[in-house]
Amino acid sequence: MRLWHPPILVGIKAALITLAGKVINYWIDSKTYLLVQSSQLSNGMFGGRKNSNDNNATPKAPVEIITSYKDYSLVDGIQIPHTIETKGGMSGGGTTFDKIQLNIPVDAKLYKPE
Repeated sequence: MRLWHPPILVGIKAALITLAGKVINYWIDSKTYLLVQSSQLSNGMFGGRKNSNDNNATPKAPVEIITSYKDYSLVDGIQIPHTIETKGGMSGGGTTFDKIQLNIPVDAKLYKPE
């Protein structure tokens, strides 16, 4: 079975294999060394079963989830993607950050019970 992945003109592909055996692929731009996308197989929220209440249900085939990282800009000297998009599975979507701040002071009162 061949899984689809978007073409990258110039890049580095690296694979991470977790202790559980899950493979996560990373594509890195070879000029900027910034993460361009990642992909992994997912069995879905309910373990890949057609019906979470039916123990005899046939497992679904794994689905490839692809996450793209775009619109990098400097935040306190670190390149951070300001747009993250996910495709695959039953849904997809994205998040665009207008402002990212690192290590800003946080009022300790926010962490104390009232």
